[in-house]
Amino acid sequence: MLTLRDNEKELIQNRKAALEKNNIKQFFNNFPSNCGNIAPMLIASGFDLFRYIDRVMPNMFNGSTIEDFDIPEGVISIDRQAFYGCESLQSITIPDTVKQIGQEAFEGCTSLKNVFIPDSVVNIKSHAFPKLDNIKLSTPRRGARNKLYLPKQDIEWYREHLVFIDEKEGE
Repeated sequence: MLTLRDNEKELIQNRKAALEKNNIKQFFNNFPSNCGNIAPMLIASGFDLFRYIDRVMPNMFNGSTIEDFDIPEGVISIDRQAFYGCESLQSITIPDTVKQIGQEAFEGCTSLKNVFIPDSVVNIKSHAFPKLDNIKLSTPRRGARNKLYLPKQDIEWYREHLVFIDEKEGE
């Protein structure tokens, strides 16, 4: 969990009103990739960021020092490079509302070990997860109507690291 210093709390408090009035999506669409601690600081200060957006935007947590994060219900997409380079990220909770995980979404998250991918996710883009030997991805078994599309260039890696389970209890 990210802890805020007093000066960071004050900065965030001063910016909250401006952010609420402005377009949050526009703010994060133009977000520089080296400022990934702003979103965690907003959240830690009590700002309900996901009240305004339904996705984890590109670069939103890029390079952040967060260790765990529960993506809120209602989020439908984890966009490209959303958590790119979050080397401290150990745990991520993906809700049943997420349908897609973008390119390089978790690339560089070298501390990530176990990830449960809900069956709502139907598309995982290339290099979405770090190619680590010690990472384990799991997802419920799927039928013909609920396929999971994986990038062709990553298929061999997923064969070794993605486990299909009967229930979520295998986390």
